[in-house]
Amino acid sequence: GGPVDATTGTVRLSPHVPGWENVPLRRMLEAEFGAPASVDNDANVAALGEHRFGAGRGYDSLLYVTVSTGVGGGWILHGQPWRGAGGMAGEIGHTVVDPDGPVCVCGKRGCVERLAAGPGIAQQAREWLEAQPDRGRILRALVRHDLEAVTAQLVSQAAAQGDELAWEALEVAAWALGVGIGNAANLVNPQRFVLGGGVTKAGERFWAMIRRVAHETALPEVHFDVVPAALGDDAPLWGAIVLAEECLPSK
Repeated sequence: GGPVDATTGTVRLSPHVPGWENVPLRRMLEAEFGAPASVDNDANVAALGEHRFGAGRGYDSLLYVTVSTGVGGGWILHGQPWRGAGGMAGEIGHTVVDPDGPVCVCGKRGCVERLAAGPGIAQQAREWLEAQPDRGRILRALVRHDLEAVTAQLVSQAAAQGDELAWEALEVAAWALGVGIGNAANLVNPQRFVLGGGVTKAGERFWAMIRRVAHETALPEVHFDVVPAALGDDAPLWGAIVLAEECLPSK
């Protein structure tokens, strides 16, 4: 994957493969199906869906954040998507919140994605289980002592059953998300942050931590709320409806 130029409908797949930097995907789809097409990345489309049909209805500015195997985001500003000069706006997952933290897939240390996405949560829990053999008994039982089987979903399940090691792994994730959101609030000052993705199903204690850290990070004069996505995994599908409407000829 890579950034999408929604204006031209091109997708930059990889800067490392000559000849594949810019793929005219929209033009290819239009030629294949004989109909107008529109192309955008999943977080931007989900932001459109939540803004029109979900938790963002009635709001002029928001950042949609998806937290699952990665962390991505899509902006709505003045009621319209904001994709940035090169299609890279919204990459809250690669906001650095801990410069001395673990290395992210992007090569930087301490990114929100490395700390808060599902694989990062599982890795943190796994490392603590290896280093602290007397802790995490509930989580160990859930994976039948096979530490390679640890997932963020099982960490969340163990935390809900009272496993403090599991909760501490979720706490790191919630803290990272809170710092990233608070910094984004200071920088752009949107009305609302809408969070979706599997990791956001980790329970109210997780949500309370995100909200507390986000508001502690932001300036006292910066007001916003942090809410769950209303459309769940279907948010990009509803956003695709918005894109399709834009392809229709004006009456």
